[in-house]
Amino acid sequence: MKYINKFSLILSLFAVAVLISCDDEMKKATYNETGNGLTFSSSTLSSVTVSPNDPTFTIDIMRANTKGALSGNVSMTNSMVFNKKTSTLEGCTVSGFSFADGEAKTSVKVDVSPLPIGATLTLNLTLNGSESGREGSITASKITVEKDYTWISLGKGKFSDKFTFGDFTYDVEVQKADGFERWRILNPYVAGHKSDDGENGDWIASSSASDITWWNIGDGLVQFNAFFIGLNYEADSKQPINAQPPQAFEDIDPSHNKWIDDKTVQLAPYYYITGLGGWDRTQNDDIITIKLP
Repeated sequence: MKYINKFSLILSLFAVAVLISCDDEMKKATYNETGNGLTFSSSTLSSVTVSPNDPTFTIDIMRANTKGALSGNVSMTNSMVFNKKTSTLEGCTVSGFSFADGEAKTSVKVDVSPLPIGATLTLNLTLNGSESGREGSITASKITVEKDYTWISLGKGKFSDKFTFGDFTYDVEVQKADGFERWRILNPYVAGHKSDDGENGDWIASSSASDITWWNIGDGLVQFNAFFIGLNYEADSKQPINAQPPQAFEDIDPSHNKWIDDKTVQLAPYYYITGLGGWDRTQNDDIITIKLP
């Protein structure tokens, strides 16, 4: 791979505090012979980002006994974090559910229209009715919801990642969130992996990050979301290499993630393999460089 073999893989032998990730393993309910056995698919559902133009989504509900039609309701409470403050958001709704005779799965519709952009909403849902509480049924579930930004294209910019591609630079579309100091580039690794000369070898994955998003945090510094660089580390098995921000770890200086000028930003990630370690570039300049149009 281009230049990547020049870096030594740090096999961390000390405890590194990383962001807490949810256990998204799906539970499979087991049922008795009687009752309807209403259940969610999991006690913690995958997070959702809704469009500002259609801030709704659906949640599946299953039942074990499919005989006859069945209707019911779901109760919902919420907790919202916005501007570092926690509160309850009024006006969010969830529909009732309805199964036709013989139908094992249906859904409810959740509407989060009042949710402001930039807030994180946690919804707690509970299946109502005594017939839902059978052995193995998941009658309570939670889900995290955010509302997407409205993105405006700024045109074509330039992207380079010296860790992944050496000194090569690629054209990327740059977008800005309308009304917010937040930017992103689309499909940053597609062109680089497509034109690879073979040095990345079997490390190239079938996909990569759809975007890299960053935002201002003050004093010219920026923070970015973790993203997949499109390479898998091949040891005993393929494991994705993700670019993590310094803020994902304890006591790492984030000051190398910053604006160089009003059109140029640099990112200094920790290229991390979960459970193994990685390549710490958080204290380096000129690792990832993005030039706006």
